[in-house]
Amino acid sequence: MKALLLFLNLVLITLAAVAASNVTFKTTAEVSDQNIELGEVAFVTEESISNLILDKSPSAVGESIIWTADELSKKLHPYQDLLKDIQFKLPSLIKITRVDAEFSLKALEEKIKQALRGNIPAEWEIKISNLQKPQWPNVSNKASWNVVAPLNRPKGPTQFEIIISDLNKKPQRIWVNAHVEFFADVITATTSLSARERIGVENTRVENKNITHLSDLPLAKFDLDGALSKYNLAEGTILTKKLIDKEFAVKFGEEVEVIIGNQNFSVSSKGIAQQNAHVGDSIKVRTNQNIKTISGEVIGKKQVKVSL
Repeated sequence: MKALLLFLNLVLITLAAVAASNVTFKTTAEVSDQNIELGEVAFVTEESISNLILDKSPSAVGESIIWTADELSKKLHPYQDLLKDIQFKLPSLIKITRVDAEFSLKALEEKIKQALRGNIPAEWEIKISNLQKPQWPNVSNKASWNVVAPLNRPKGPTQFEIIISDLNKKPQRIWVNAHVEFFADVITATTSLSARERIGVENTRVENKNITHLSDLPLAKFDLDGALSKYNLAEGTILTKKLIDKEFAVKFGEEVEVIIGNQNFSVSSKGIAQQNAHVGDSIKVRTNQNIKTISGEVIGKKQVKVSL
């Protein structure tokens, strides 16, 4: 009984996920596997329905089939209960072509993403659109290809270079155009901020935003520690490193706790900071017992560690 209830809950969750959705079919599509899945021939955002199998793929690479809107409706009919809340936009005709799995639009998109990964934080999401398959040269079945990583992070329309290596032949170069966007969870201001105002959890929130045209790296949560607004900022501003100052953890002339030691033992004493410093900075401190200064690392508010 519990298993049945769990199954019914999963079904309800799946139906709720696809409820009130709109799905538009492509007019041309490429498939590289033996089955034609819904996500390959339509713009589907819900993973729960993307893998629904509509039919067998054309048997040979380069072979195409054409479906009419009526034929496409029949392909969807077996899933009518699951898809009943979805509005479909069907083309009058859709052409589906079998391609080599080694070079398809899907493989090209993945290689573009791999090429971009080296220039961005791992947690950023990459969205590729308006990708058109380039004119592929005649090469042997032993040929390999790679997308060249761009020198700078793309911002919108971008041309990518593809290098094709084929046995002992001279490498060939072709180019492909695509539109690139980046999305990430970023920290934004929940209210307008004045210059030199302290920034913290009370006046910020985390939102998923399109950061394609952001010229600086967005703040991480740990960056909020001691953060001050450098300028007057509007509500909704994505906070970046260039927009903040860091409050000094230690100020010149302040009395600080000096922790001297290593991982096995340590002792504490008092000292006077000889400069302003942030957490992680190296700083000189004059201890009360010694006229000479010693160097250490700022590890917290008014705290300096001296390693032995």
